[in-house]
Amino acid sequence: MIRRQFSVVTTAILFATVFALGNSSAHAQQMYVADTGVLKVEAGQTLRLVATGTGSEPITVVFRRAKYVETSTGGGVVRMQRVSETLSDTIVLQPDQAAASSEYYLKIDVVKGEILSSSRNLKVTAFLIGPAPSSTGGANGSALLTHLEVSFN
Repeated sequence: MIRRQFSVVTTAILFATVFALGNSSAHAQQMYVADTGVLKVEAGQTLRLVATGTGSEPITVVFRRAKYVETSTGGGVVRMQRVSETLSDTIVLQPDQAAASSEYYLKIDVVKGEILSSSRNLKVTAFLIGPAPSSTGGANGSALLTHLEVSFN
């Protein structure tokens, strides 16, 4: 039981959500970004990102997913390079509406999920769903559900 709890806590730490501010070059509009950080997903797991509008005005969101590969290892540091990226269409969320994006992984992958938003009036939830990795002491077929919920405001 303690190993399973440690596994869930360890996986939750992997969801070190980072907030960064950036600018869109087209209109110099401020964009807000929430991301999962780079994390390893196991075969049979699903990474789901959910964006929920929390304000009184419509907002736009875009889901972005990136995949990475290991390029070198040394001195306790693993270097990775982004090898692919996909963007969703722009989605307009009315107040109290939500949108979700899920990806199921057939093999072990190193990925990062991001939600880009036109507003801080957004709640972001990230879920990692699927079998617990055998390396964490989880029994074969045991379920893993880890989530992190963050609000900008």
